[in-house]
Amino acid sequence: MIRDNEISVVLQGPVTNLTQGATQSIRKNLPEAEIILSTWEGSDLSNINYDKVLLNKDPYENARREYPSNANRMLVSTKAGLSAVGRKYVLKMRTDFELTGTNFIKLFCMDNLPPREMFVFSSRVVCYAWKPKPRRLMHIGDFFFFGKTEDIKSLFDIPLYDDSEFFYFETEKPANERLRRSNPNRFHPEQHILVNFLIKRGISVNLKDYTDYSPQLVELTQKVIANNFIACSFFECSIRTKKQNLIKFCSPIQTRGYNFSNWVSLCRKYVDKNFHPRFTPHRPSAFILICIEIVRLALIIPSCLIPNKNVRRKIRNIAAETTYFFLYGLR
Repeated sequence: MIRDNEISVVLQGPVTNLTQGATQSIRKNLPEAEIILSTWEGSDLSNINYDKVLLNKDPYENARREYPSNANRMLVSTKAGLSAVGRKYVLKMRTDFELTGTNFIKLFCMDNLPPREMFVFSSRVVCYAWKPKPRRLMHIGDFFFFGKTEDIKSLFDIPLYDDSEFFYFETEKPANERLRRSNPNRFHPEQHILVNFLIKRGISVNLKDYTDYSPQLVELTQKVIANNFIACSFFECSIRTKKQNLIKFCSPIQTRGYNFSNWVSLCRKYVDKNFHPRFTPHRPSAFILICIEIVRLALIIPSCLIPNKNVRRKIRNIAAETTYFFLYGLR
């Protein structure tokens, strides 16, 4: 098993009211790990417990126009944090996330992982991954990654967005107009990471933009995830967040992304049909899961009839916060 003193934790992003809880959770669950905080110039670092800090210049400072996403902020702070890592393993997570345990280490250390046929890392990387669907192909979450430092550094060794990527649809037609939203980016930030990384590693990814979709692209996405990642839910990975617009991802009932059993099924489909993992993350009791689903459906189904998008979002946030309470209480 990997020891705490072999791990660096890169906390990247702005310092918020949740960052102190993030560092406290790391000290509790990985007491000998190195905490590297990669944030922005001018941040208030009082009461934040860290070993190293990098105060980065905002890449959007003095920008000539308003940019449609924080993608380059995520990339700049992550790259800077990773550059300061000197240990063999690294956990990259956001400054508004917390650890609840160390399942991500147990998942990474499974000794009977299936052999890989299409690999771009020296070892699989633990992460959250979206199920492939329209607008979500080649889409891994940027919430957290755990693996060998050399692999995580390689994943983020990609170019920043330039204006041609940020404002792609100002000059280019989408692959599928029906799937286009108001965002002018060519790719979602998470897609930008994986697509550019795979191309760097010599894998052909014929994804024109985020509206592109085909059965072949779905299959390629699934093969990449099965062969190179260990996908799991926040709960299974021992990670959570109290940030309101992300708290829904804490639910053990996942419709957007792969949970661990979904990932095992992918491995059986594409890699080894006889794969049976020796470690399976704990899941809540059937009673808790039933309570969560009843509350979620009771709130979300009626909300579908409400025309106001902001009201629907508020109702879904209430459902997510209720789920969080069932899982963690008032902690």
